[in-house]
Amino acid sequence: FWLIVITSLFYNASFAQLSIAVDKRDPTCIDESDGRIKLTVTGGSAPYIFDWSTGSSRDHIINLSGGLYTCIVTDSNGTTQTINVNLMSPKKKFEVSLNKTENSSYQIVSNMAISQMLYIDSEGMIHKTFDSNFLFDERKVLEVYVTNNHGCTSKISLSQSN
Repeated sequence: FWLIVITSLFYNASFAQLSIAVDKRDPTCIDESDGRIKLTVTGGSAPYIFDWSTGSSRDHIINLSGGLYTCIVTDSNGTTQTINVNLMSPKKKFEVSLNKTENSSYQIVSNMAISQMLYIDSEGMIHKTFDSNFLFDERKVLEVYVTNNHGCTSKISLSQSN
């Protein structure tokens, strides 16, 4: 009668499959390149090599516009895994225009919800308002910066008339 006792087990993690978690942020505006992708790799055997379609070799890429990005991750044993990440740009461009009212002042008109406006008056003072129905006199306002709920900003410059 033989009794065999195993006191420990050895597990070689280097043969584990690569697992990739993706943390991404889509671009905030249609004309912006402020998207980002960060990869977190587990499994396999570190260190890991990152080969992005952008040419980067880091675990993250930044300043991205909308589109498809591919990364091939390779561990120290030569095991590879390819991941595709799609960043989505907003569907429509943030557009702002002026609407002249009956009393010769102007109102901001936009195709998206407005979160705030900054305007610079003829004396160089900067003012902030959250009132999307804000009316202003073009003789007293030089520039208007309008920001929508996604953080996109559009600028309107007015000619100074006396």
